[in-house]
Amino acid sequence: MSVIKRILSVMLISCIVFANLLFVNGTQSQAAGLQNAKVTASILNVRSTPTTKATILWKLSKGQQVQITQTGNGWSKIRYPNKKDGWVNSSYISVINQPAAVSSKTLYVTATSLNLRKAASVNSTSLTLLKKNAKVTELSRSGSWSKIKYSSYTGYVSNKYLTAKAPVSAPKKPAAVVAAKPKTLYVSASSLNLRKAATVNSASLTILSKNTKVSESSRSGSWSKITYKSYTGYVSNKYLTSTAPAPAAAKPAPAPSVPAKPASSVEYVKIITNDVNLRSGPGEKYSILDKADTGEKFRKLGSSSGWIQIELPDKRKAWVADWLITYNVSNTRGLKGKTIVLDAGHGGTDSGAVGYSPSLKKAIMEKDLTFKMVQKTAIHLRNAGANVILTRSTDVKPSLQARVDIAEKYRADAFVSVHYNSGSASSTGVETFYYSQSKDKRLADCIQKEMVKASALRDRGVKKGDLHVIRENSRPAVLLELGFISNKAELDKILADSFQDAMSLAIYNGLKTYFN
Repeated sequence: MSVIKRILSVMLISCIVFANLLFVNGTQSQAAGLQNAKVTASILNVRSTPTTKATILWKLSKGQQVQITQTGNGWSKIRYPNKKDGWVNSSYISVINQPAAVSSKTLYVTATSLNLRKAASVNSTSLTLLKKNAKVTELSRSGSWSKIKYSSYTGYVSNKYLTAKAPVSAPKKPAAVVAAKPKTLYVSASSLNLRKAATVNSASLTILSKNTKVSESSRSGSWSKITYKSYTGYVSNKYLTSTAPAPAAAKPAPAPSVPAKPASSVEYVKIITNDVNLRSGPGEKYSILDKADTGEKFRKLGSSSGWIQIELPDKRKAWVADWLITYNVSNTRGLKGKTIVLDAGHGGTDSGAVGYSPSLKKAIMEKDLTFKMVQKTAIHLRNAGANVILTRSTDVKPSLQARVDIAEKYRADAFVSVHYNSGSASSTGVETFYYSQSKDKRLADCIQKEMVKASALRDRGVKKGDLHVIRENSRPAVLLELGFISNKAELDKILADSFQDAMSLAIYNGLKTYFN
């Protein structure tokens, strides 16, 4: 072959190679960058070169995602993890839209709570919950989803709940006006709750009676922070005044310093049935001196083995069986001058029954309810002129006998022990216990009737109970059960101030009826 032919031959071969290179890498083949695509054919062959005659390297299934690195003449060169790059027919793959790149942008959450998800799908795991007005950084956005950064989290949220508008700052609460020095004020209401916090739903620490002197340390809005004895809490300041009350007429000192009645104090008993025999001695073997009917009163002189010695109108002495009389320690009507012992059940380490209030989300102890009730009742009785003695004035636990001893020491005209009941979740109602038919029953009847009327709860009745504080008590004594704290619905009613006010007034009215 001549030199010219050889040169031509070499040139021809070079052109062919150059043309092939152009097909793959030149004008016929475009660099596609790294585009994501999804297979649309059921099975797609991946070939070594962009032709149907080329060797099949491996296969793809419908839905699998690949990266396109190069395209040309209806073919795409693809990349797939752990596989050799190859060529596929471009007709059988679909390019996936890439998220539109956005510059980092500060946005704020508008929803009350918004899931920050691991992937851009409502089915994806929630990394955390974003609260309203949370400040986030948007990294990118695609359709209805935004990739955001919040604190140490990076994830996806629905961008319809994002806004570029910063939230308006809430107005600052007015700072409490702190008094330069504690201010002396006086309670103007007949009774005022001293609460643990500045809200009407807060627990009551104690009840302040009218004209109580308190020390105000600060004031905010309608609430004042005050100190009274060992208590510090909050009261509604519309019931406080700087005007000191006018000096009151001298009254017996409040409990527990009420002086004991002298042993010589005049005491009367009342006949509770008709045609009662009045005998010459303490027993049925003694002769009948006279007879008496219901309602007649006699001065009590003494007692012996279930018999009471009385003085007749003509100054003769006679005896009557104690089951035929009721005690009434004076011959006057009304509460004025009467000594009433109020016993708040349980206390200290003895919580009594325990209920749970779903509305307050906390346990409620019987000892706290009984203490609050006797405090409220004491106010009504003292305002009526009664001498009120409490068996406990703090969260302590007197023994059962110690409670009885107080009634005996002060020769109480009535002893009232306050409790709340516990049973099944559906148990309901109020009830009153007495021990002695002649000594206690009428007092129990009077109070039970008023409690039923005031509470509108089920009337469980007046019952005889073998309970220490009434069994061992020589004074007229009853034990009250003011509803079931094991019943959540009834407990919510019991916790209402309106219920406690009504029931304390009911106990007061029952005692008033008894002494009238």
